Amino acid sequence: MSMWITALPSDTATSPVTPTRAFPPAPINFGADWRIIRDTGTEILLTNLLSPMDQPEQIRVAYSEISDIFKGTGLTAKSTSAVTQNTKGASILIQLTGMGNDAAGLLYPYSAHLVLKVPFGTDPAASDITMIIKRLLGSLYATGSDSCVSRVEGLIRGSLKPIEL
Repeated sequence: MSMWITALPSDTATSPVTPTRAFPPAPINFGADWRIIRDTGTEILLTNLLSPMDQPEQIRVAYSEISDIFKGTGLTAKSTSAVTQNTKGASILIQLTGMGNDAAGLLYPYSAHLVLKVPFGTDPAASDITMIIKRLLGSLYATGSDSCVSRVEGLIRGSLKPIEL
């Protein structure tokens, strides 16, 4: 049984309709370019063979079980009968670290990560999780925009509030 994620969070349609956003995921060729440098069973660390030795690009993927998926959400398993009664779940971390070059050619470090917390059981399905990730990435865009540049420009300067609010 699949969750109906699209029926839960929704927004008023924009006018004109928000164009297709050009934010495709970067192609990563794990088989050709990446190698495991640590594998503990609950965490792996991958390194990109094409990055310079002194400027490694790495991806960390970790998995842990959590006893209360409701912790920090404002909900509890007893909030309503419409909420799953399963309190156990998993936390999945995906982290990317590396070095970049600015316009002057100076190096800077970067780190980005995504944490997914989901209940055990048949729900949510992988397609539901994909929708959640897309919704999260959508928060990097201004309303009706097909580019996230202006929103990210504000965020890196400490302007957290979307311009429309």
